[in-house]
Amino acid sequence: MKQLFALILTLFIFHVSAQSFREEEVQFNNAGTQLSGTLTFPEGEQKSYGAIVLVSGSGPQNRDSDIFGFKPFKVIADFFNSQGWAVLRYDDRGVGKSKGKSVNESTTADLADDATEAYRYLKSRNDIDKSRIGLLGHSEGGVVVPIVANKEPDVAFLILMAGFGVKGTEVSTVQQKAILRSSGMSEEFVEASSTMNQKVLKMMYDSTVSEEMLTTFVKAETLKLLELLPEESLKQIPDKEAYAKMGAQQAVGQSKVPWLRFYMSYDPYPALTRVNCPVLILFGELDTQVLASQNLEPMENALKEGGNKNFQTVIIPKANHLFQEAITGSPGEYMSLKKEFAPGFLSTMGEWLNSRF
Repeated sequence: MKQLFALILTLFIFHVSAQSFREEEVQFNNAGTQLSGTLTFPEGEQKSYGAIVLVSGSGPQNRDSDIFGFKPFKVIADFFNSQGWAVLRYDDRGVGKSKGKSVNESTTADLADDATEAYRYLKSRNDIDKSRIGLLGHSEGGVVVPIVANKEPDVAFLILMAGFGVKGTEVSTVQQKAILRSSGMSEEFVEASSTMNQKVLKMMYDSTVSEEMLTTFVKAETLKLLELLPEESLKQIPDKEAYAKMGAQQAVGQSKVPWLRFYMSYDPYPALTRVNCPVLILFGELDTQVLASQNLEPMENALKEGGNKNFQTVIIPKANHLFQEAITGSPGEYMSLKKEFAPGFLSTMGEWLNSRF
């Protein structure tokens, strides 16, 4: 029976990936910034379709969210098209065919405005059912789409893939520890590195700390940290001084990035308390970048606090941050893993949507 199920699943995945759906190249604007994307439709013709906007995670992403050849948003779009939904995915500002300043020069609030305009664009079309337009956000996108739902009360649903329930500084601290542990670092190194990182973050956004003070601190602490590395790892750093200096320069540079400054201080909890539509919350069991153990409970609590009882939380077994089936969940595995989603990920979204619309 298990072998038969596996064969059926394999054939279904192949069928979805092999289909070609009707698509349009589309443009929409946010305060003069032109954004470009692909709007795909199910096969066949009908008067109007329910639709989903896909919102990417942090960093400059193209419309497919292409990472080492894996194109998660293309796969998700094909899947939802096969389920009868239209899907809009778009290049981030400053990426691909989209114009405007880069993501790093913008903030999460700017990206939420972009996603809001994507939603409004769909709402303006005669072939889209205005009562059935939802948004799916991955990682930072999972922080963006609740902001959109706060602005647009008619948003039909949200799907949050590895979204946050706490501030970026807290996510960053836990993320760093999890990634270092999954990479095999000693607990002494993990704790020392985390302590240093927290101090650096605090200094980066302290107006009384000069660039010289930050540079001196990061360089000195990095040299101390290097002494905790195994001998084999140290051999890969022939010039410790140069390595520490580079780390200090990076910290100074990051302190000036508008996106990072906003991301670290933004608290997603209040926006979640104001979300009234159905919500599906998804986490990967092995995700080392956004951990369910840190974010699941705050997200659920925020929705409950706002009186939203129409939500479901699912942890996908063995899945990493990209929802691929992983070994440790470390980002270092991304390049070597199969370019496909973990079993149960797509079907969970499909079943959840079909049970509500």
